[in-house]
Amino acid sequence: MFEIIINNTGFWFNLAIPFVVSIFLLITNKEFILKEFAIQFLAITLILIGSYFLLFSTTTDLVDNEVYNGKIVKIIKEEPYDYNYDCSTKTCDSTGNCRTIQKTCTSTEPEKRYIVTSNKEKINISKLEWNISKNDFRAKETKTYRSNQTSFSKLRGEGDIWIVIPNKQIPTSVEHSYINYVVVAKHNIVNRKALESDINYHINEKTLLPYPTLYSNKYGATLLNRVIDTTNSGLASSYLKELNMVAMRVGKSKQANPIIYITNQGRDFKNILETYYKGGKKNDTILILGVDDKKDIVWADSISWSKTVDFSINIGNVFTDSKFNLNEVDKIVSTFENSIVKYYIRKPMEEFKYLSENITLPIGWQVFIFLLNVITSFFLFRYFLKN
Repeated sequence: MFEIIINNTGFWFNLAIPFVVSIFLLITNKEFILKEFAIQFLAITLILIGSYFLLFSTTTDLVDNEVYNGKIVKIIKEEPYDYNYDCSTKTCDSTGNCRTIQKTCTSTEPEKRYIVTSNKEKINISKLEWNISKNDFRAKETKTYRSNQTSFSKLRGEGDIWIVIPNKQIPTSVEHSYINYVVVAKHNIVNRKALESDINYHINEKTLLPYPTLYSNKYGATLLNRVIDTTNSGLASSYLKELNMVAMRVGKSKQANPIIYITNQGRDFKNILETYYKGGKKNDTILILGVDDKKDIVWADSISWSKTVDFSINIGNVFTDSKFNLNEVDKIVSTFENSIVKYYIRKPMEEFKYLSENITLPIGWQVFIFLLNVITSFFLFRYFLKN
């Protein structure tokens, strides 16, 4: 984010205003000293950086989320307990003599319940989800010693740790934020491939649905609704179950987030979907399956940020050269997984850092920062000159 701010012309323009005025006052006004200049310049710099950071984060798509896929490694419950801590206070009299009043206070560490994933993420879970995990899998208690702990009873909390190790693979999907240079750059390699009117038409016809959202399973693990079916084939849940397992396997090894979009539209729908999803997240591998009334796959394409075109070419060839029917869930999902493993190479978003020079705020927010800068600088200058 910082490199985007300092590459922004508006930032340096706003910084130049108080700087030039400060230099002028240092030369012409003896009441304005160097220390005041330093405070003024530092305050305005921090205000400008904070304003740009806040507005870039909240008014643009610069900060985006991608999904890391993995599995549950363990499920943990940390019991509550009371503990002592030093809360001594220091008092001073009018003569400047100070003394410390020794005091010990007691506080309570609350109960914690969470999942640890294979990507070392933590997912907080409810008491009900913990109980389900404990009942489905055996929980092991670990006695824990803390030097400042004061409660050792069930009533106040023993502070022990309970660990559940699942005896089966349970996939997880967790969102992580990243800087999306491509979406917000004014001049970039992604061209708009569909008209706004076509996008609105498909939204109204419900053939174009929003990007998948997260949901939680019975253990509290978050997962992605990674299968979108606008044909009402009734197979979405079957595909979702299989594709979640694929995501678990390729999530870390290939840094991929597989998604399947099933449609009965023509091939040009790919451009509409790609525009609507803004090219997808940086680790997405979106398989688009075009089907007819008999659920036969008549065309296939993909959306991804793969380093090579091999992944997209293979997807198109493998699903059109051979006859696939949507009912062949296992066959289609395994073919998709093989394509990811063999041909998908994730392109790091860092390779698009050069676009930071083309990332700016809308003119309205630039005017807002300018006015904020002028008003703040005016009051600071007036304060220093009067004091």
